[in-house]
Amino acid sequence: MGKKKPKPIWVHERAGGNHLRFSFKYLDLTSPKFPVSGCGNPELLLDLIDRMKDYSTWPVEQFRDNNNTAEHRHQIYFPDTSEQCFPGIDPDEFADAENWQFAVSAAPGCLGRVHGVLLGDTFFVVWLDRCHRLYPKPGSC
Repeated sequence: MGKKKPKPIWVHERAGGNHLRFSFKYLDLTSPKFPVSGCGNPELLLDLIDRMKDYSTWPVEQFRDNNNTAEHRHQIYFPDTSEQCFPGIDPDEFADAENWQFAVSAAPGCLGRVHGVLLGDTFFVVWLDRCHRLYPKPGSC
């Protein structure tokens, strides 16, 4: 009998169900309304990385729990927004997906949002919305 091959470093089994993962496969880099260049504030980027780091320790069902306020984490209902859908998302491939958003930071007055699609245990980031343009508010940048 030979030795067992070690698991690759990126394989990590966690107790308590599937934990949230993030993908930038569908990040929209060309949107004039949600420009990634507008997210160049180092503090905003650090907050974003910190938020995704925290969420990646959560079971998916905990992320999907809508009982929150500080995180502004909820499903997106496009008829209530300034857009009709996410571009580049194949409706057949994402038939069982849910559209979601969450705040970049829990800091009071933070307007930064992340919008994307949750399919299984993966949150596909589509837009980084520094100025809250998907759900426009008076006084947003």
